[in-house]
Amino acid sequence: MYYRTPFCPLRFVDKSYEVFVYVFFVFQRLAPHIKTGRVGEKIAVRFLRRKGYRILDRNVRVGCHGEIDIIAFDPHDHVIAFVEVKTRSSESCAFVPEANITWEKRKRMRRSATRWVAMQDYDGAWRCDVVCIAGDAVTEHFVEVDVSS
Repeated sequence: MYYRTPFCPLRFVDKSYEVFVYVFFVFQRLAPHIKTGRVGEKIAVRFLRRKGYRILDRNVRVGCHGEIDIIAFDPHDHVIAFVEVKTRSSESCAFVPEANITWEKRKRMRRSATRWVAMQDYDGAWRCDVVCIAGDAVTEHFVEVDVSS
């Protein structure tokens, strides 16, 4: 016996839209750490702008394993700063930002920065910074973090 499928206008919608809607709602419900990270990045951007930095880009994916949170230009030292943001939702005494920057993360930071510099054909000076945030305030700004292997 032959059954005719009912007409559904959504079957003509591009599949990428369905994926977008699914991912959007899944992240809204299941990933509060992503919200915390985004809030922390906004606080870090405001902090860097107050210090005179010019924000060039945010959340840049470089290669398959690397993401750079913030790329900014430091007018005082005339260098590009690749900034990693570490955020905690509360100001607890146990918050030790240095412990969250492992050698693996430093290696990924260096690799991502090197790839970005190569992709942009940039030949000037650059460095890696870390901005640590607890609650809604910046607790530390580590300038020129050692990312050598």
